[in-house]
Formats: sequence, C-alpha cells, structure tokens
Amino acid sequence: MGAFDKIKASSKMAIDAGESYVEHTKAYYELKVFRHTATGVITALKILVIGSTLLLGIAFLVLASALALGALLGNLVYGFLITGVGALLLAVVLYLFRKKIEKWVLSRLSALFFKSV
Repeated sequence: MGAFDKIKASSKMAIDAGESYVEHTKAYYELKVFRHTATGVITALKILVIGSTLLLGIAFLVLASALALGALLGNLVYGFLITGVGALLLAVVLYLFRKKIEKWVLSRLSALFFKSV
C-alpha cells in the first residue's frame, strides 16, 4: 500500500497547491479591481473639481467681457447679445467637429487603458 499512500499524498499536495493558487489569484484580482476603482474615482473627482472651477472662471470671463463690450458699445444689451451669439457660434463649431473630438478622446483613452493593462 506504499504506492497508494504516495499517490494519495501527491494528490493532497496538488489539491493544496491548486487551492493556494486560486486564493492568491482571487486576492490579486480583488486588489487589481480596487486599484482601478480607486483610480477611476480619484480621476472623476479631479475632473469634477477642476472642471467646476474652470467653468466658474469661464462664466466670470464671459460676464466680464459682455459688460466690457456693452460699456464699449454704450448699451449693455448689445454686449450680452454679442457674447451670447459668440457662445452659440462656438457651440455650433464644436457640434460640427464632434466626430473628430470623439476620435481624439477615444485614442487618448485607449492609449491610457492599454498602457495600464
């Protein structure tokens, strides 16, 4: 029965090694998911904070330019009207180039994603 005991011991060692591998692999992927989740949350938070600050700054610049243009023209309504039309024209230009913007964003994101994998 010595051969049977050796086979049984070898099988037990193989099972233990397999279980250890599964546990370590599970822990590795849990850490990897945590890392990617944390990176995503931190990036979203940075975008939110920086974006909102940037948006507030742009709003004040637009308001100041509309007031300055209105004072220059002698009528505040004209200043706000010209500034509003300028913003609408910018929106139309961005809309017309949306496909190029999407391609640019996708190429940047894919470079970042496949670099981290």
